[in-house]
Order: sequence, then structure tokens, then C-alpha cells
Amino acid sequence: MPTTETIRGNWNEISRQCGLEQECLSRTLEYLQKTGRKQSHVDLVEEYYRASDLFGPGASQGVSYSSAVHLDLSSVVPCMAGPKRPQDRVPLSDIKQSFRSSLTHPAGHSGFGLSSDALAPQVVEVEQRSVTVQHGQLAIAAITSCTNTSNPSVLLAAGLLAKKAVQRGLRTPGHVKTSLAPGSRVVTRYLEAAGLSAPLEELGFHTVGYGCTTCMGNSGDVEPEMQAAADKGIITAAVLSGNRNFEGRVHLSVKANYLASPPLVVAAALAGRVDIDFASEALGLDPDGSEVFLSDIWPTPEEVASAVFEFVRPEFFQSEYSREASSSWSALDSAGGSVTYPWDSKNTFIAPPPLLERPTGPVRDAYCLMLLGDSVTTDHISPNSAIRDGPAFEFLRAAGVEKKVVSREPAAVDDDSTEALRARARSKPFGSLT
Repeated sequence: MPTTETIRGNWNEISRQCGLEQECLSRTLEYLQKTGRKQSHVDLVEEYYRASDLFGPGASQGVSYSSAVHLDLSSVVPCMAGPKRPQDRVPLSDIKQSFRSSLTHPAGHSGFGLSSDALAPQVVEVEQRSVTVQHGQLAIAAITSCTNTSNPSVLLAAGLLAKKAVQRGLRTPGHVKTSLAPGSRVVTRYLEAAGLSAPLEELGFHTVGYGCTTCMGNSGDVEPEMQAAADKGIITAAVLSGNRNFEGRVHLSVKANYLASPPLVVAAALAGRVDIDFASEALGLDPDGSEVFLSDIWPTPEEVASAVFEFVRPEFFQSEYSREASSSWSALDSAGGSVTYPWDSKNTFIAPPPLLERPTGPVRDAYCLMLLGDSVTTDHISPNSAIRDGPAFEFLRAAGVEKKVVSREPAAVDDDSTEALRARARSKPFGSLT
């Protein structure tokens, strides 16, 4: 169930127009029990699916399909997706060559358009010291709150990998900004019960909150040397366990963004770069100077399954979900109990869209607003990332929004008045009108 939901959760990000369905199996009921559902609810689910002839592995037998797709499971390999789109899957074995090729590939969905002369490492001055930086260095490694942080197997796998890395004496390089933002407080409960929170924190993966953080541009500042590198034209990278990696979304200065599973996020953080062959290159050296490879610390399926069985407990779900989620939310003024929202035209978070005030009728004499190519998303039209200096920045500052909010908290400025201005603040133009 968690794996299936992880796949489903990513499909909509790559504009797939179909869903993945499966029969209700005994393991579906086990999942419901494991996550704290009442037995009466579990029994009702089973009764419904049995009555509908949808229970068990043979539920779909006799169904006539217009076409069938056969998947060779031996062809499934570890992969990441990037550097700019969630549908651009890259086998882990090819990630090094893929990234290096993207540097000189024409600027677009899969390339950065650099000349061969721009590939050399550069020296930047940071806090009165000289630092050598190069393309592919990792600026951000984030286990984020998207679909797969509600998948216990991959979260526990990340913790087990971190534990083995710490035992071998590995540490995360100082230029990598790390964070852990689970999608649920239950994650914290089972990581702590398994003794895995401590090794994750030792590698820098402290819990920074629950909900959308780095994956929607709330990463905050990167380390000074990575910002200096980006300012010099170096293509720095981010690896996150999120669903979206459009250019400029994670951080305005980080151009190459890869989606990966939580354990691969930890592995990339240890390496400190994305231009690495994880099979043949070491993540680092242990205190004795011996090389430590990803294969040395990758948890076995048996270790992960054992951790899930022992530490993912129904009482964790029951106790966390029975409590009030947020006292701050409950304390919000509900405008005197009104059932409708009291619009405030000066509010920069949400304001009434002007189209509601226009009379309805036939559209005549309209003109093209934007002429776009392929793979243009809502992120391009309404960027959900920090707003740098420009028309949108000045508009919000004039409205009294503090600079730190404008530049670091995109969720604080979501009204339609800033949409067009925010689109102009993108890292590159994408329209074709002249």
C-alpha cells in the first residue's frame, strides 16, 4: 500500500492522466490495522470489497482489457529524476554522465547551455577565505514531506543508512544544507523508537517542521560558498525526496534539482555532489582512511522489513491523530462566525480575483496573453519560490510586507495581484511572443 501510494502521488506531478488501481488484498487490511484504523472500519472495508467481487488477487480475473502492459521487474533499477522535470528519470548508474552532459546541452528542459570554457572549477571568496567550487556540488539535501515520507519503509531505510554511515565515521560536507520535514508526526515516533533519529541528526537531518518546506521553496539560504558559487555561474544541485523539481522552485540559485528516495538523499548528502558514480566511487573515507561505498551501508530488504514490523505501531497513529493538530490554527479569528470569507483588498496573501467582478458573457476581441512551449507548468506561471528583487518584490514591499518574508516565505504572498509580477521574476523567460 505505501509503495503504491508513493507511485500514485508522483504521477500527477508528471501530468499522467491515468491512475494505478489494485485489488483489495489481505495486506491492504493489514495496512489499515497498522495505521491505527478501528477494527470495525477494517471489517467494513473487507465486507464492501468482498460484496463487490474486488477482494483478493483473483478479483480482476475475467475482466476484458483493450490492451495489456507487461513489466519485467528485473528491469527496474534505482533512479533519480532531474535535473529540471519530475518525468526525466535517470538510472542511478547514469547520474554522473547525465549531469555532466546536461551542462553543455542546449538550454532548455534538460540542459544548461554552458560553453566548454565554463566547465572548469572556480575559486570564490567566502568569509575571508578562498574556496574552490565546481559544477554539481550539492547545495541542498532534503528529506521532504511529499508522498514518500508517509512510506515507512523508505524513511526507516534512510535512518538505517544514516546509522551505518555514522558507525563508519562518515559525515556530511559543510557546504550541504540538510533537513528532514516529515509529512506526519508519526514518522518522528517510529524513527525515535527505532533509535534512528540520532544518526540522522548527526548527519544534519534535523526535523525542521511537518509539512511543505524545501520542496516548495522554503529552504532558506544555502551555505555562503554555494551562494557565491551560483553567483559565479556554477550549476549547484539539490537532491530531495519531493515530487517537484522545476528550475527555480527549490531555491532560486540552485539550478539542478533531482528527486530521489529518502535513503538516496542521505547518500547524496554524504557524497556532497551529484556527479558521482555511486557504484564505483566512494562516498567518503572512514577514520582509518578506508573508502566507504554506498553498497557498504545500504540496508538490506530484511533489515528494512524488520524495522517496519517492529517500530511502525498502530498506537503511534492513534495517539498522534487523536490530538489537536495545531493550537495556532484553532486560535485564528473566524470573523464572527461568518460562513463566507471577509475579503480584504489589502491582504497580500489572498484577495478577491478581479474576474469575479466582471460581467459574464461572450469573449470577443481577446488577444494572446502567453504563447508557451511544452512542459510549462503552474510553477512557471505562478512561481512558488522565493521572490527576488524585481517588480513583484517592490510591489510587496510597498504593501508593507517585510523583506525577509518576501524573499524567504513564498506562501505568504499568494494573491492574484502578484501572479503576473511573480512570473516575471522567474530565472528565465519562457514565452514565445514577440
